[in-house]
Amino acid sequence: MSLEKLTVYKIKEHITSFDEFINETDGKRRPLPPLRPIRIENAPAGVEVQASFSHKKHETQKTAADVPWIVFINEGTDEPINFNCRNTFPCAVVAIKITTQNISKFYALTFGLGAETFLDNEKIVRDFGLRVAMNICDTEKLRRIQTNIHEAVSTHAERQISTGSNLSVFQINDEKEFLRSVTGVARAEYNFIKSFTGKDNISLKIKNDNPLNWESLIPKLQTLEDAYNQDNYLQVFQGYSKFHFENDPNTIQQLDSEVFERIRNGNFENIHLSPPEFTDFESRYFTYKAEGGDQHDDLSVDDFITSRRAFSDRSSINSLKTHKIYVWSSETGNKVTSWPVYRCLVAEIELNNDTYILSMAQWKKVSTDFKQEVEDYVSDIPSNQSAYLTNNVSIWDAQRNQNREEIYNQELYNTNNDIFLFDKAKVHIAGERIYEVCDLLHSDKSLIHVKRLKSGSASISHLFLQGKFYSDAFISDQKCRESMREHITENHNERPTQAFTDILPDNRNDIVTNDYTIIFCILTEKADPDINSLPFMARYELMHSHKHINQALGFKCEYKLVSVVLGPP
Repeated sequence: MSLEKLTVYKIKEHITSFDEFINETDGKRRPLPPLRPIRIENAPAGVEVQASFSHKKHETQKTAADVPWIVFINEGTDEPINFNCRNTFPCAVVAIKITTQNISKFYALTFGLGAETFLDNEKIVRDFGLRVAMNICDTEKLRRIQTNIHEAVSTHAERQISTGSNLSVFQINDEKEFLRSVTGVARAEYNFIKSFTGKDNISLKIKNDNPLNWESLIPKLQTLEDAYNQDNYLQVFQGYSKFHFENDPNTIQQLDSEVFERIRNGNFENIHLSPPEFTDFESRYFTYKAEGGDQHDDLSVDDFITSRRAFSDRSSINSLKTHKIYVWSSETGNKVTSWPVYRCLVAEIELNNDTYILSMAQWKKVSTDFKQEVEDYVSDIPSNQSAYLTNNVSIWDAQRNQNREEIYNQELYNTNNDIFLFDKAKVHIAGERIYEVCDLLHSDKSLIHVKRLKSGSASISHLFLQGKFYSDAFISDQKCRESMREHITENHNERPTQAFTDILPDNRNDIVTNDYTIIFCILTEKADPDINSLPFMARYELMHSHKHINQALGFKCEYKLVSVVLGPP
């Protein structure tokens, strides 16, 4: 008997036995069937093979209350639809140990829905499938690529092509996007693979004329191992090398301990929560308790900590790995799914002079060369020296009992006739009047974007994103400039307006972009702020925004770090 599909996980190098990576219980702490021996005969010469397997049934149940359209119809009829369905699926895992020249490597093969329940996720090599995929792919026959971006709200993207194409068609920003999965067709030398998807595992469709059976299994696993260890992927997927997957258990333990202690002590700088997968925010809400409780439209470390008792002295990172975030349908009120808090954590940690990023439960190390590239670039970005962006302004909003950046904007507007307030203005861009093209407009042709640095790069990513977006709109959208002039004439409060309207011409050809300056004004409570004290990912985002605004659009682009006063007087 031969297989048409195969899913393979690689197990970390420090593992020495099956029971170190095969779970005894599932996610609900129910016992899983024990491993049983299985024969793999006719191994290649010089290769020793040991294997075991386990299997179970995976059951799901749905009733009428779980199907939104049935609920909708039943609300309007006296003869409701009755629906109750229970499905049973088999699943299994095969654990394999391959020993060559006294060096042992472990793999897990999974079959059927829910088979990953058998595996301890912390023991798998998280970049195995992705690296194999990048190394075996025919670069002209890629079909689908998934990425995510480390930002204030971590962005997930999926690009799919109906027929195979090369990487350039997918328009991946390899300096900014982390690859999550690659799907495509293998090169000719991998003649047993019809197609593949690589992520933490590698899923293969096997060619009919080169079948996978017990006799050919071990050589094919060795082929995948060889593919994992190649580095030819760097020729095409160049950005991947800038963020290395960290697989060393000691390093991961240190990083996990550091991020947990920060959360335990209420230090959320460079730490936030974000859904680890595509989520429809319009039809979902979140809770931090299984039975429901307070509903949240977004995820927040503050809200999570508020929802639970204080961590005990015995608590560790495992508390974040076992505690769940629950996702509910706002249409039916039913629970949709749940995620471990750890899987939702996004964090940046410095360890031994290296920078690590935690995203989707995986630590990535920023390459030294790339880190230096970012630092060198940012050091050349001009720091704005305008005296009108003043320090030591209180941003306390007594009515809301909060520190808010609009207080700073209002103060500058009130004390300087050369500044016009655009904070909360609804400017016409791309057919909609919902945007504020900047927070402050200065008559010296400066468009100023203001944001308070509250928790590292997470709080200012939107600052850099809106700077890029609004700079594009200002130069390309005549309606945007017209709408800015309208806002000025309708909200001048007896303030002279000509100095502002004159720098907003109708005709695009009348704009010399190099005469205008885009300023990122970052508010911080630090007394003597320095650009190098910003988290790496903040400087990383600043570099990208500056490249676009300055090099692509031609504007001058500068930053200003401003010390402000927090709290009530």
